[in-house]
Amino acid sequence: DKKKIASHFKSAVSNAVGFKKGKTEMLRRVLDEIDLVSVKRMSEGFNQFNFSIGVFNCFFITYMFGAYPEHMWLIYLVQGSYFIPRKFLNMWKARPLNQAL
Repeated sequence: DKKKIASHFKSAVSNAVGFKKGKTEMLRRVLDEIDLVSVKRMSEGFNQFNFSIGVFNCFFITYMFGAYPEHMWLIYLVQGSYFIPRKFLNMWKARPLNQAL
């Protein structure tokens, strides 16, 4: 009876160790993939500063819409005069991807 319990405990421990190794390997692969994605995003221009400006812009527009809704057209005029030419400049500089279809 004690041998049966001991063998059951040993198999449970070995299963837990195997699970922990598999879990560790999976976490390592997921973290490596996240690192690759973050490097790609950083090379495309997504960084902490741009993210912070975008979040601030969302809060600014929300506040202005609530506090001064009559001036929303001015906000959109100022932002549009910056973002629309920037978009066309980025489109002008963009190069097509060399991918097989």
